Amino acid sequence: MELRALAKQMKAGIDKQLAEIRSRLQFGHVESSYYETASRIFSLGQVLKRIENTGERELFRYFPVAAIAILESHFRATISLIVDQGTPYFERGLSLVGEKLKAVEVIPMIHNRAVTVGELVAYSLPFSSLGHLVTAYDEILGNDIKKLATTIEDPYFARQGKGDRSPLIDDVSALWGDLAKSFEARHILAHESASQYEISFERASATVESVKSFTEAIDAILWSTAWKEKPLTQYEMNVSAYEEYKATRRLLAKAIKAKKQELDEVEDRARFRRLHLQWKKWTFEWCNFDADRFIGGSMRPMILAGCLQQSAKNRLKEVVNMTGV
Repeated sequence: MELRALAKQMKAGIDKQLAEIRSRLQFGHVESSYYETASRIFSLGQVLKRIENTGERELFRYFPVAAIAILESHFRATISLIVDQGTPYFERGLSLVGEKLKAVEVIPMIHNRAVTVGELVAYSLPFSSLGHLVTAYDEILGNDIKKLATTIEDPYFARQGKGDRSPLIDDVSALWGDLAKSFEARHILAHESASQYEISFERASATVESVKSFTEAIDAILWSTAWKEKPLTQYEMNVSAYEEYKATRRLLAKAIKAKKQELDEVEDRARFRRLHLQWKKWTFEWCNFDADRFIGGSMRPMILAGCLQQSAKNRLKEVVNMTGV
């Protein structure tokens, strides 16, 4: 895509287009970027099974188009997330698109937070062959994803060091071959009448399965590379949530100390201290009440820490912005 063409698209409202894309997502990001894909792939596979013996062979022609469309949305979502994570992915993403993001229309949208650089990079990348995906992932991750795919394990088992530690993909070359055929079929069916071009149930099924396997592999690769420092297991999420709360609590304690020192009257300092202790007591009671919806569950510590974290952030803002002190 030339710079002039991208600038024209910007004027057409790329920020609005990307906002609409976000609004149509069922789940959030980071880890949920795969759940969105998995949900759609599962539904597509279920539909294919229902029509297997109906005799409606014409319907099989739609599956390569639908499956590759799911793959495209997953590709652009993950590229966006990787680039927005920062160094070194940010720089690698920008080098992939070169001059495309230097259009003057881009700057106000980024400044206004209408879009992210990652979204613009992902939106600008081509998507019409397996080679486009592989090149983008290789460049941004700084690694050979086909090589990584030969040994990649289930990320949950890998993190815990137990369970099924066998590679997710049995035959990576066969998977790459099926995906290449799927892209070819999608191109023919999307751009030609191709009345003599038939798609069998087996070919349709192979297309859906190849997209499923490829996105699973990419997800696992990301958890071992770009997301390797992010919490994945419930235990990791619990620990991470509590560490975030502790960091905010330290900032709050510092702000409380500074604000008390600004109070001239002993009575005011005593009242300030008393009111803050009442706030702490009420907050702990409220957050425990909120988390008790998940009592007995492994995610309760995360819910509790999240509530305490948000309350501490709000309280920090209130203390810092106190007037008349």
